[in-house]
Amino acid sequence: AVLTSKKSLAEQKGIRFTARVDIGEELPFEKADICAIFANALDNALTACCEHSECAEPFVRISCGRQGDFYLLEFVNSCDAGPLPPPGLGLTNVRTAAEKYHGTVSISKQNGEFKLALLLNISLPPDDIS
Repeated sequence: AVLTSKKSLAEQKGIRFTARVDIGEELPFEKADICAIFANALDNALTACCEHSECAEPFVRISCGRQGDFYLLEFVNSCDAGPLPPPGLGLTNVRTAAEKYHGTVSISKQNGEFKLALLLNISLPPDDIS
């Protein structure tokens, strides 16, 4: 539901939206956690695409799939050439969800692209974070 909603919003704003999400099997993520990750990452991506006019063709690209005992989620979007913005509440929520699943978060920005990558461990039970 989150992907469909954000894709529709992107298309209304003229942002090219592509997603390759391979779930393949039951994953150990609580729906609220995975929704928080997708909603916050995509809200940030769509905002970044709309805030700059340097990009002739704004885009959001999502790629998710299993890699051994991990699940990799990558969110890439067009952005301005300035420095990384300070982390906000949305990114804090993404980091909290990643930590719950013994995961890591990587953020990078170069050549007009912002990349948020999460690597979540699917072989360990999630931490009980309240």
